[in-house]
Amino acid sequence: IMVTILILIFFIGSFLSYSLLKYYEIIPLSLFFTLTSMVGTTIIGFLFLKKSAERKVKEKYNYMWTVLVLIFLSLGGIFSQFFKINFSYDIFLYILLFLIGYEIDLKIKEIKKYARDIALSIVSSFAGIIFSLPLIFIFNLSFKPSIMVLASLGWYTFSGPFLGITYGPFYGSLGFLVNILREQFTIIFSPFISRFG
Repeated sequence: IMVTILILIFFIGSFLSYSLLKYYEIIPLSLFFTLTSMVGTTIIGFLFLKKSAERKVKEKYNYMWTVLVLIFLSLGGIFSQFFKINFSYDIFLYILLFLIGYEIDLKIKEIKKYARDIALSIVSSFAGIIFSLPLIFIFNLSFKPSIMVLASLGWYTFSGPFLGITYGPFYGSLGFLVNILREQFTIIFSPFISRFG
């Protein structure tokens, strides 16, 4: 799964470099969407998970994954400046979906133990979407792809290429950036937020 994700991130870096040069507003939009959705998610966490959140975040995050993502993104962006990449992401998306499905099947008993947490994470994701809805209208964005950007479609390595294929490079890049920023900000800020309950 890791190898497939890193290959996808490399190719995402290639279309991201083109998009950022063409659509300069993607970065501030990504930050706005990320921060508003995180506020909504955090509020739901405080309301419904207060007792379990009182346990401080003790696990150290392995930042090597973040470093690998940044390296492969950068390599894809740099590579695309010298070589034209005309590539279909579909095959890697199918491989990724297959591998994730296989892994879920292997861990189905473990997943059942966390049904309540999974349900609450879905509720908090919807709260994040609701908090970000006004931005869609403020920035005059298309509703359907913007909702898909906010919903993240499961994970950023899927949402970026899928939205890029379906709605073009602007929404593909926005989908990728919003979701990778949300993941990284959550990793960075969770230990601090958890101190408050």
